[in-house]
Amino acid sequence: MLCCSASAAAQDTVSVSAVRDAVAAPDDGTVRPPPRMDAAPPEGVILPLRTVGGAADRHRRLAQLLGREPADGGYLLRSPSSATLWGRNGVRVLAPELESTWNSRIPYSVNDGPLWAGRGASARAMAGVAVTAGPLRLIVAPEVVWSQNEGFDDLLPEAWTEEERAAFVAPWISGRHSADVPWRPGASSLRTVYAGQSSLSLSAGPVVAGAATESQWWGPGVRSGILFSNNAPGFPHLFVRTGRPLRTPAGAVEAKWLVGALESSGYVDAEGDPGRRSLSAVGVTLQPGRVPGLTLGLARAVYSPVSGWGQAAGRFADVLGQWDAGRDSTGRAAEQMLALSARWVSPGDGAEVWVEWGRRELPESLRDLMVQPEHGQGYTLGGQLARPLGGNVLRLLAEHTYLEKSPSFRARPTGSWYASARVPQGYTERGQVIGAAMGPGGSGQWLAADLVGRRAEGGVFLGRVRWSNDAYYDKPGGPNRYRAHDVTLLAGTRVGIDLGGARLDAEWTAGKRWNFLFQNFSTGWEDRDNAVNVVNHTLRIGLSAAPR
Repeated sequence: MLCCSASAAAQDTVSVSAVRDAVAAPDDGTVRPPPRMDAAPPEGVILPLRTVGGAADRHRRLAQLLGREPADGGYLLRSPSSATLWGRNGVRVLAPELESTWNSRIPYSVNDGPLWAGRGASARAMAGVAVTAGPLRLIVAPEVVWSQNEGFDDLLPEAWTEEERAAFVAPWISGRHSADVPWRPGASSLRTVYAGQSSLSLSAGPVVAGAATESQWWGPGVRSGILFSNNAPGFPHLFVRTGRPLRTPAGAVEAKWLVGALESSGYVDAEGDPGRRSLSAVGVTLQPGRVPGLTLGLARAVYSPVSGWGQAAGRFADVLGQWDAGRDSTGRAAEQMLALSARWVSPGDGAEVWVEWGRRELPESLRDLMVQPEHGQGYTLGGQLARPLGGNVLRLLAEHTYLEKSPSFRARPTGSWYASARVPQGYTERGQVIGAAMGPGGSGQWLAADLVGRRAEGGVFLGRVRWSNDAYYDKPGGPNRYRAHDVTLLAGTRVGIDLGGARLDAEWTAGKRWNFLFQNFSTGWEDRDNAVNVVNHTLRIGLSAAPR
C-alpha cells in the first residue's frame, strides 16, 4: 500500500537482510547511515521491474531513509522504466506480478492500477520481456485484469430512478462535480487486457525520449499523489526526460515532459463528446547542494477535450499555455492543476518529511494570490521515521491529504479537484482518478507501523476517507445533511515474506462506511444511525519479485 529515476541506475535496492544489518542501534539511539553499497544491476535472465507502489518501490524508500541509497530528485518523478536497473544488453524475461483482491460487500479499489476491485473477487497479472540494445530500451509488459464485479443494489438509494441505477453514476456527479467515476462499471464481470507497464525509450546523452503506457507517480506522497499516482491504469503518452541529474549552480535538476491521451469508461460521456482528452504535463525537481537530503518539485498538468487521438500529440505545449477561466486563447475548454512539493530526508536520524501543495485554479493576480492563496487548493502533509528495534527496523508513517473545498468557496465559486463542468470526464482514465485515490472533493488520513526484519515484515494501519464531500454540499442531503457525510474508517494488518526470489504480500482490511452514498434518514442526533452503514472486508494478496 505504500508507494525512481535513471540517476539511480547504478544503485541497487536495499534487501530486507541489509536493512537489518544497517540499523544496529548505536549508543545515542540514532540511525546512522551505513556505508554505501554500490551494486551492479542483476545479470540473470529475469529482470525485476520496479513498478510504482510495489515492494521494491517501498523498500527503496526505506533504503533512502537509512542512507543506503541517495534521496535523488527522480524519486518525485518516477515510473517503472526510469526506476528499473537494466544491466547488460539483450533480451530478458520480466519477473511476473500477480495481485488478487476480494471485497465482501462493496467495492474498495485504491492504488491498484488498472484493477477494478469491485464486490467479490478480482485479479491482475503482468508479465513480459525487456530488450536492451545500447541506448535503446524496450519493455513489453501487458496487464490482464478480471473482476467479478458483483452487484449491491440493496444498498443503493431508493430514490434513484431506474435510469439512474442503470447509468452506474451517482446523480450528483454532474455540473462542476462531473467526473468519469462510476460507482460500478457495468452489471457484469470484467475481462480486460491493457498495454500495462510497457515503454520504448532512447537515450541521447543526458536526455531520454520515448513512448509508454506505464504508470507515473509524481510527488513525495506515500499514500497519495496529487497529480499522478498508480490509482488508475497507465495511459498512452510520449515523453522526454532527463536521464541523469543536470548539474547547475542552483543544484541538481531533473525533469520530465509528457503528452498523452485519456480514454473514457463510457458512463459519463456528454452528448456528442466521445470522452477523449489530451493531457500535457511537466515536472521539474531541484536538489539544492547546500541542503543535503532536500528535494524541491514543481509540476503542472493541463487536460482538454479532443475529437480524436491524433489531436492529443499536438497538445504537448498546452502545459506552457496561459489559461483564463478554464479556456485557452482559442476558446478550447481546459482544466489545469499546479503542484509544488518538498521532501527532506535525514538518514542520520532515520527520518523524512514531505509536503505537496497544489491549486486547480491559477490566481488572477498577485493580489488574488496574497488575499486568498487557499482558493482551490489541495495539499498533502506526511512524515516517516525508521528506528532500530531488536535487530529489526520499526517504521512509523503518517500522511494527510485534503482535496475538499477551501473556505473561499463561500465568496467565490470553485470546482472540485479532478472534476469539471467544461471537461465532463474530469481527470480520469477509464473510470478511475489518475491522482489521489480519494477522488473528487475528498480527503483522507493514513497511519501505519511496520516492523521490517531479515526476510519478512509485518505491520498495522489505520485510515479514514471522506468521499465526494464537495458534491455533498451541493447535491445530496436535505434537513439531515449535516449528519450524512460519506465517510470510511478502516483498519488492518499486512505481512510480506521473501520466498527465495519471490515476494508474497498479504493485507487484510476491515472498514466501516457510514452514510454510504450520503444515505442518512435520521431526524435528530439521537437516531443518527438511521442510515445505510456498511461493513466491508478486503483481502489483498500479491506476488512479485523480491526486493534486492
